Amino acid sequence: MYNQLATREEAQQIAQALGSIGGGVVDTYIPEYGGPFTAPENGEAKFYHFRFANGAEGFNVGLIRAFMQYSPMRWPTMIATEVEAARKVAD
Repeated sequence: MYNQLATREEAQQIAQALGSIGGGVVDTYIPEYGGPFTAPENGEAKFYHFRFANGAEGFNVGLIRAFMQYSPMRWPTMIATEVEAARKVAD
């Protein structure tokens, strides 16, 4: 679970590295949890997610970071493909 957590500073750096993917990151947020549960956290590391200008949302910052480390040459194309597939068209 800890690989899904990131600090606010890491989230800002990753958002910057994502550049114009999905029109750019427009929001970093922690999704709401229902019931008696709260979002996981470990000190400064929180369960941050990105929302993109194209309407795509729900992309976990920690998992993006892990993917960037795992696949340093392919991550831009892979993440761009996923963000585009998740885009929401305005009515």
